[in-house]
Amino acid sequence: VSGGEPFNQGNGLFQLLKIAKEEYGLSTVVYTGFSYEELIGRCERRPIFNYIDVLIDGAYKDDMKEPTLLARGSTNQSFLFFSDRYEQKDFYMPAKVEIIISRDGTIRETGFSKVELY
Repeated sequence: VSGGEPFNQGNGLFQLLKIAKEEYGLSTVVYTGFSYEELIGRCERRPIFNYIDVLIDGAYKDDMKEPTLLARGSTNQSFLFFSDRYEQKDFYMPAKVEIIISRDGTIRETGFSKVELY
């Protein structure tokens, strides 16, 4: 789960994670700009962390881009493992991207890349 700030929609995030894990047996990885310590204060009454396998926390910092752990944007971000479903080695991955060039010349990239397009 990423995009925007998932924990700003705490109730919806909790329900999504709970359904994903309990009803579908899916693993869950959540990205947040907050630190884990900040989240503890925000989520103390909700067992949301019981439904997260991996939390990647911390604000993305462009000057600290991560060259090897592509699932983490910058080196200041941490991996927090709340289950034994994953290990840090699972997040060493080759660059995989989809590049879309629109008719007007706009370039969009999705995925994880080691190459700067611009």
